[in-house]
Amino acid sequence: NNCKIRISFLAEYLSVMVMMGMKMAAVSSVSLLLLLTSIVTTTDSQDCNYHAAKKQDVTLPLTHVLKESDQLRWLHESIVIFDRRGKAMVTGNPDDVDQNGSLRLRNVDQSKAGTYTPTVYDDGQRIGNLKPMVLCVMDPVSQPQVTSECDKTQVTFTCMQSQTSPEVQFEWSEDGKVNPILKERSFKEVLKDVEQRVYRCRVYNEVSSLTSAPFRQNCTQSDPVSQPQVTSECDKTQVTFTCMQSQTSPEVQFEWSEDEKVNPKLKERSFKGVLKDVEKRVYRCRVYNEVSSLTSAPFRQNCTQSDEEELHLGWSNSNPQCQHQNHPPDHQKQQPLHSTR
Repeated sequence: NNCKIRISFLAEYLSVMVMMGMKMAAVSSVSLLLLLTSIVTTTDSQDCNYHAAKKQDVTLPLTHVLKESDQLRWLHESIVIFDRRGKAMVTGNPDDVDQNGSLRLRNVDQSKAGTYTPTVYDDGQRIGNLKPMVLCVMDPVSQPQVTSECDKTQVTFTCMQSQTSPEVQFEWSEDGKVNPILKERSFKEVLKDVEQRVYRCRVYNEVSSLTSAPFRQNCTQSDPVSQPQVTSECDKTQVTFTCMQSQTSPEVQFEWSEDEKVNPKLKERSFKGVLKDVEKRVYRCRVYNEVSSLTSAPFRQNCTQSDEEELHLGWSNSNPQCQHQNHPPDHQKQQPLHSTR
């Protein structure tokens, strides 16, 4: 392309100057080297007007309003890739541009990156002041995953993903809130300060963005929960349900279900209910932490007894001396009368 030709010419000229041994050769050499560096730097540091992910379609806009008789030409670097004069095609295909003359690029790869320049001619005269456009093509980011590395009192969090290109940037959130200070792939924290914090990392570039699953450090492990059991305690018109289990660590959480439906409001170890409202309800409690989960057997309050239980209890506790008033004891029963002759 033009840049390479200019660099080659300047390098050749510099060589000739040195060989001729001119008095000002040293000064000229320095000047030309500075110029050469400037050209290369300018080319490398061009800002991208447009970005596209690999295998994506992209359209580069034509800002000039075409007349039917205009000639439209698109260049990629210095190569003509589209040339249409009125309705006659010279280079390319009609569907390489849309109805406005904007350039369509399909399924782009790195070979499609670079500078694109549109030109429009009217009767052979170049019209409009159309600027070149620089297209950058890059890989979309890959799915990130957070890991932690432990070191006694510290923990290092790292956002793992397959790309290492400088265009990839990082964003961290703590307990659902973005931390604007954390912008690197890895960072260190004091373990006791972040023991319960949940982290996510987001990786992004100009063409894509992906976020990791939530992650909590694994330097400290919780013990599995123990089997829970529901109990009830009665107080006249109220009943207190408690989910009994052996652990009391703050990591253990509770979930209650009423008649097999989870009640999102009940999240504590114990709760109170009005006895008449919960008399027939069946409860279960689930206890869980990061490493395990267990659910109790179904339970109904035992402050009131069912009719069958009450009847059974009545018969089993009856006093044998208590007889029905219509059934006197045997010794009081009338003896059969003997006939007299």
